[in-house]
Formats: sequence, structure tokens, C-alpha cells
Amino acid sequence: MMISKLILNKITERGDSAISLPFISIHPIVKYFTSLLFLSLGLPYGIYHFDTTAALPDLGISYLFLLALIFFLLVLLLCWNLFNKSWARLGLPPMVYMVKHFKELSLWQQILLYWLSFALLFLAAIGSLIAIY
Repeated sequence: MMISKLILNKITERGDSAISLPFISIHPIVKYFTSLLFLSLGLPYGIYHFDTTAALPDLGISYLFLLALIFFLLVLLLCWNLFNKSWARLGLPPMVYMVKHFKELSLWQQILLYWLSFALLFLAAIGSLIAIY
């Protein structure tokens, strides 16, 4: 009982809403996706607890989506490695040089490159989903 009061006092002094451990450093996006994962797995059972006529969603669909996400990340990693190897073999300037000089392009060229990179990533993600489903 004394330990819980001590922890509660420390939390309220700092203004934190949760206990933060100094030796565990977790990125906020990882915390967000982990909480979404637990929420998506636990919420249907909570709903089923209150309404027994509610149907639970099929977990096979979420596993297929997770498999498609893993496949997409692997394809993205493979493409990035092939791109870097072919870039070096062609003798083109380093990627750091290209990124630093990106601002020298005109506005329509920058927008076009942003749009094309988004479109290619989006099509690769859709292709991964189609390949899995």
C-alpha cells in the first residue's frame, strides 16, 4: 500500500499520466500501433461480453492484412537495396548530394516527385494486399 502511494505521488508531482521507465525507450508510433493492436483484438470480446448476440469479427482477415504489411515491408526493403546497389554501379552522385539539391528544383518538379513517390508506394502497398488476398 505504501509503495502504490509513493508511485502515485511521484506521478502527480511530475504531471505524467503513466509510469515512464528510464531504461525503456519506445517510439510514440510504436506505442500507438501497439495500443491499436490490443484494442482491435480485445474490443470485440468486450462488446460480446455486453451483447451476446454480437458477432465477433473473423481474425483471419486481420492476420492476412498483417501478412500483407510484412510482405510490403520486405518488398520495400528489397527495392531499396537493389536501388542503392544499382545507383552505386551506375556511378551516379551519392544520394546525400541528391537530397541536398532537391530544393534547387522548381516547385512543379518537387510536387511531381512527391506525387510520384507517393503513387509508387501506394501501388506497391495495394499490390501486396492483392498478392496476399
